[in-house]
Amino acid sequence: MIYAVISDVHANASALRKVLADAWKEGATRIVCLGDVVGYGPEPAQAVTALRVEKAAVVAGNHDDAVSGRAASDGFNALAADAVSRHRAALRDDEREWLGALPYITNLEGGAVGVHGDLTAPMEFRYIETTDDAAANFAVCANTLIFVGHTHEPCLFITGKSGKTYKTKPQDFTVEQGKRYIVNVGTVGYPREENGVCRSSYVLYDSDRSEIRFRFLPFAVSSVMQRGRPPEAGARAEDAGRAGIDAESRRQGRIVAAAMCAIVAIFALTMLFVAGRGRRGGESPSLPTVKNVSPAKVEVGRVSGPVKEVYYIQGEKALYPNLWLAPKSDPAILTVTFLSQPGATIGEKAFPVKESKTMRMPVPPGTHRVEFTVVPEKKGGNLVIRRFTPSSRKLK
Repeated sequence: MIYAVISDVHANASALRKVLADAWKEGATRIVCLGDVVGYGPEPAQAVTALRVEKAAVVAGNHDDAVSGRAASDGFNALAADAVSRHRAALRDDEREWLGALPYITNLEGGAVGVHGDLTAPMEFRYIETTDDAAANFAVCANTLIFVGHTHEPCLFITGKSGKTYKTKPQDFTVEQGKRYIVNVGTVGYPREENGVCRSSYVLYDSDRSEIRFRFLPFAVSSVMQRGRPPEAGARAEDAGRAGIDAESRRQGRIVAAAMCAIVAIFALTMLFVAGRGRRGGESPSLPTVKNVSPAKVEVGRVSGPVKEVYYIQGEKALYPNLWLAPKSDPAILTVTFLSQPGATIGEKAFPVKESKTMRMPVPPGTHRVEFTVVPEKKGGNLVIRRFTPSSRKLK
């Protein structure tokens, strides 16, 4: 079996059609989608239709759960929440029901498993960003291959007989005996810019040969349609997944018409890059808006005032601030405040940060939420944050 493992379509049906056409051309025999079929983009119905026509194996993402109504969107920022409302209205009842019935995990041949976020809590959509995150997943899953999405960053985490876990850039490989892998396939519809190029990414997995191949398909982001707004009424285009091209012809490698692939219908990517990545429900609304900072190099960027992230605790025993400053940033002070449900301060710690801070921090009993605040070490200092994504884990 040759699987095309894709993820994070985000209602970008144009990019999806291009990826599917490439997958069939490359010999794929089955499509697996690791969630977030909808969310953000302008074509939720077309994206859902295309995957249903392909009879793809699809797992639920956090945006899928929010749009279907299976989970709340309380943690979404304004842009993500607006998309939830739009997509609910754009989809038929049966399409929302299809999203709401998606499983959280899927099994593939050859000892592989697929999930949107991670396997320690599939329904909570946590991120696998660090080697500690990856090690926690290896600890709860014995599979040789774990396919994930969610972070939109194609990469690999590998562990072997030594038990040490390390992270590498995406690269083609053949599974080696004694090693296990977490493969982040990246994103179809919402790629991050790298070296001035924006590319969809996905993976081809040959279960018979135990081979993994990454595929990258560049596309222009200059064509932004309605900043994520759906087509006008009557322009639903339900035949987006059909469009005169049946599944068998795609299997034979017939590429979808170039005009369709050229309509790159994703909203303003630079707004999304700086929106910050959230937990369980979507992206954090607490990060400041950034102007005149390249999204290819930073996620938060240059800020003039304090940056605050709020993290809600549900049984977690340890936290990781996961703060990285850009090389041109002045030193910062990271303050971590533990609060009870009524809002009383349980404890507070402050750390100087010159480059990064990723240490494990125990969570005091009774903590309901944690506030991370970052300020320049010196008043008026130049604070430039490259990445700020707190995470947590439950310890055994």
